[in-house]
Order: sequence, then C-alpha cells, then structure tokens
Amino acid sequence: MRLAPLALAALSVSLAAGIALAGDLAKAKNDLDAALKNVAAAKSEEDKDRAYDELRSACAPFSSEDSKEVPILLLDRAAKNDDAMARYFLRGTAAGVRGKLALEALGKAIVERQKDTDLALDLVKGIAGTSEGTAALAFVLEKGSTAVQKAAIARLGTFPTVESLDALVAALGRGDRELETPLRSELVTIAGEDKGKAPAWAAWWNEQRKSGVPERKAPPPAPPPAADGGKKPPRHVIVLADSGPRSKPDEGDADTDRIQD
Repeated sequence: MRLAPLALAALSVSLAAGIALAGDLAKAKNDLDAALKNVAAAKSEEDKDRAYDELRSACAPFSSEDSKEVPILLLDRAAKNDDAMARYFLRGTAAGVRGKLALEALGKAIVERQKDTDLALDLVKGIAGTSEGTAALAFVLEKGSTAVQKAAIARLGTFPTVESLDALVAALGRGDRELETPLRSELVTIAGEDKGKAPAWAAWWNEQRKSGVPERKAPPPAPPPAADGGKKPPRHVIVLADSGPRSKPDEGDADTDRIQD
C-alpha cells in the first residue's frame, strides 16, 4: 500500500469519521488499541488490509475530538509502533485534528518532539488553514527550531489570512536573520511587492490590516520573443596584422576585418 502525504491521510480519516463519538474518548482509545493489536497480529496481505481498514475507522473519531490529550496519545502510539502504515494513520490523524484545544496541544507537541525533524515537518504540513490551525502554526513559528520554523512560514503562506499575516509580520519583527529571507519571500508573494525591512512591513500591515489581505497581483507578462527568433549573430573575426607574413584567414570566416599597424 503506497503512503501519501500526511495531509491526505488526515483528510481520509476525517471523511471516514462521519459522526464522531463525541465525549466518548475512553471508548475511542479502546477501539484504537484493539485495531492496533489486529494490525500487529495480521499475517497475510488480506488480513493486513482488513486490519488497516479497521484502524482507519478507529482513528476517525479523534479528528473531531477537541481534547489536549488527543494528539499526544496518537503520537505516543505512533512512536511505539513498528508498522509503517499504522504510524502513517496515527500521525495523519494527529496532524488533522481540528479543535482549538487539540491544535494548541499539537503545536506544543511539534516543538517538544522537533528532534525528529521529519515528524515535525510532516505534522506542520498537515495543519489546516483555520483560525485554530493558524494559531498552532504561529506558536511553532515562535518556538520551533529553524527548520520547523521555515516549514511553518511556508504553511502560513499557503493560506493568506489576517491571522497568518499577523504571525508572519510579527516573526519578521523579531529579527531572526535566518528567517528573514523566507518571511519576506512569503510576504512579497502575498503583497505583490517588497516593502523592505521589518519596520516597513509592520507599517504596511498596520494600515492594510483594516482592509484585510490584499488581492494577489497578476504576474507581469512575459517579454516578446526577439525579432531574429533568438538566433546568435554570425561570428565576426578580427585579424590583427603585424610586420610579419600574413596568414590567410579560414575560408569559413567570410566576415573578416583587418586592422593595420
């Protein structure tokens, strides 16, 4: 079974959720652990596929459960699991949580577990562009390592909102030189022009914020092709003459000038 990005795993689990088992976190945990045991016990490919389907269904309720415990219990189980597909479902579900409390906990968990860079980057890329998701990314952008911060910058830039611009401009104002280039790059993409250093961006956003995120400007048109079709001009050879015997130019160099002493 081919693994897709965690964002797709989160969507798959979310769609499978239907109506979440609201308030029944204990039952959801029991069902999840039972499904994980079945995955570990499966021997044949057919048994594996059936166990993975069961695990996907067991993960589904967690995407709508707004609890600080949810992302932690999912990530803890993923860390202890040797099955790649099981880890994929568990991490994908953690990245796809939607509640305010769950996303706050996820942001903190990303920072706490960022020594596993691949995990942290995957989780950041899976966070949705909601107000709650933006708040989690803003936390990561403030507290994370440089690599994780850069991932948060890119993610915030993919869904420009007032909240995401708040986070990007505030981060630029903190003066981290390693983040200045990616921050300004995302801001230029959103604003359509470079405002310069952090104070200029802060002044722009302080005024622009009243009107919301600016509309994206269309890219400039491509320059027209050259009249000659872009062909290189013919080679023009200059032969310097001296007092000695002159050599005859190659027949191929038809366009030849001589400069006399």
